[in-house]
Amino acid sequence: MGKKLKRDNKNRDVSGDEKDKKLLLYSAVIFFLVLIMFFWIFNLSSILSSKTIEEEEVDNFNWNKISDTLKNTWSNFSDNWNEASVELENKAENNPDIFVSSTSTEDVSTSTVDVEEFEDMQSELKKLEEALEEAQIEKQNPNNCPEWVNCMPTYGDSGPRNCVIPPGCEGITEKVY
Repeated sequence: MGKKLKRDNKNRDVSGDEKDKKLLLYSAVIFFLVLIMFFWIFNLSSILSSKTIEEEEVDNFNWNKISDTLKNTWSNFSDNWNEASVELENKAENNPDIFVSSTSTEDVSTSTVDVEEFEDMQSELKKLEEALEEAQIEKQNPNNCPEWVNCMPTYGDSGPRNCVIPPGCEGITEKVY
């Protein structure tokens, strides 16, 4: 019989701990609920006492005056824009070469280049362009290698597919599964 009492005491302690946990939980929830309600009511009073726009203030906010100001500003802007475009057109008509006023053209115009040297540079440039085009073509598809090899098994295959990359295409062709 003494053993039964000990077991009951253990059960009472466990249930007491659970009751304490529930009491703590309820008290925390109620505390935060009261705290939130307090701040809400405190803020509500300031919202209800806020000043609203009255009819007298609306009369001070004159839409006609604002629209007139906007129209004047826009017309001034368009007038200035038209003047600037006319000036730009006049400058373009008077000076068809737009690069004459730049500082870099003075240096180029004063330097002298031999005609033979210029022709040599042009021929060298053409050779470089051709070499570049050939290198790009070779880089794009050397040895006519495929971009990928299909290694995906399908239903009803008699066996595995041939997933061999052609010789010489090791760095170009990829296996696709």
